[in-house]
Amino acid sequence: MYRLFILYCLWSCFSTTTWAQGPMQTPSVSNLRLRWISTQTDSLRIDTLSLVPGSWELAGISNSQYRVQPNTALLYWIQRPSADSVLIHYRVFPFRIDQLAQRNRYDSVKNRFYVAPFSGNTPGVGTGGGFSFGNIRADGSIGRQIGFGNAQDAVVNSSLNLQLSGILGDSIQLEAAITPKTKMIIFSSPCNPSGSVMSESELLAWKNVLIKYPNIFILSDEIYEKINYAGKHCSLASYPELEGRIAVINGMSKGYAMTGWRMGYLAGPKELVQACDKIQGLMTSGASSVSQMASVAALDGPQDEVEVMRTTFEKRRNIFHTALSLIPNLPCNRPDGAFYLFPDVSYYLGGKTPEGKTITTADELCLYLLDKGHVSAVSGEAFGHANCVRFSYAASEEQLTKAGQRIADALKNLRD
Repeated sequence: MYRLFILYCLWSCFSTTTWAQGPMQTPSVSNLRLRWISTQTDSLRIDTLSLVPGSWELAGISNSQYRVQPNTALLYWIQRPSADSVLIHYRVFPFRIDQLAQRNRYDSVKNRFYVAPFSGNTPGVGTGGGFSFGNIRADGSIGRQIGFGNAQDAVVNSSLNLQLSGILGDSIQLEAAITPKTKMIIFSSPCNPSGSVMSESELLAWKNVLIKYPNIFILSDEIYEKINYAGKHCSLASYPELEGRIAVINGMSKGYAMTGWRMGYLAGPKELVQACDKIQGLMTSGASSVSQMASVAALDGPQDEVEVMRTTFEKRRNIFHTALSLIPNLPCNRPDGAFYLFPDVSYYLGGKTPEGKTITTADELCLYLLDKGHVSAVSGEAFGHANCVRFSYAASEEQLTKAGQRIADALKNLRD
């Protein structure tokens, strides 16, 4: 009996162990990479996946000799080593984190929409549900599960910050930016320099946030109101809930091409307008009577010529945007308003001119384009985006076509 009991115990142990193993488990795979890379080209892609920021090291190579973009895994040589190849070790994420997760994207060159599915395969990210603002902190961080709906796009950048765009995303960014010290919110739509235009649904989302903060004043810059390619202009001032705490500034220079006439106007609460009138009266002697009468005639008269100007600008936008979109490694937004393009020039920073000078900033790149391509641009640093430059397409179609080719040639020479 004793032997039978021992045999039963042994059988039970083995049986339980075998059953508990279940299906074979996939062994964990290290994200550490070690490989040799060539030094014979100015740039190369290290990996098909995104790199963990700060995880790379090149054997015997100073950090000042190269630059790495972790989200795209691109390495740019600032000073190429003498050796044909060097050893690099780094760590990767399990997916590309510079990919945009959305249902449809617009191809401005082919003028069509196409599906771009999410490629991150991130656990916990669904395609339904919504988002409760909950405890959003001033730095924008959140601590709850979220879902993506039809109205939002999602981008995970190289710092692993989740960014949302669309109705939900704009309101999240707005509320995350508000602190106890916030007294006023200033914004423009259409926007300079990006040309972005806030839709009615986006403004509604903003309104729903701002009504929770009655002590915050709002200043809406709508100077590009007439140069709008997205449809009817929408104003945050149209919501009665914000009455008494919002002012709109506008003028004649953009919508009516009266740049040199120096005429602008403000619409807002009576007390604010009276205070502004006192300050303005002490600062300037007042606008000329000719400018005032011309402005009234422009506002009250037929708007046919304004529409002609708008459609002309839209055609110029399409021509210039197509030209810049054909330039390699120059991501460029397709604006819905104003008359600017605001491409990202990160790829070309660190490149060398034919004379051997290294371009390190957008300011230097603008000077280079002016010198070699005879094209004027404004550094994005003035707008808080140091890796971008602003081009204006307030020029003839012929000039814009030439400018696009000159920019392409200058940038090609910069990299080649």
